[in-house]
Amino acid sequence: RGFRMEGLAQSYLKIDGSWRDHLLFALIDSDWRERKARERHEELSGR
Repeated sequence: RGFRMEGLAQSYLKIDGSWRDHLLFALIDSDWRERKARERHEELSGR
């Protein structure tokens, strides 16, 4: 798992005089811990 798109904020950012949409992404703490544990296991097992 990794970052997941959670939504769209329409006309959220004003860039060069134009309002632009903004995609919202999140990484949940439990997903992060699971990913780090898996990476550590692979590192220790030589994968």
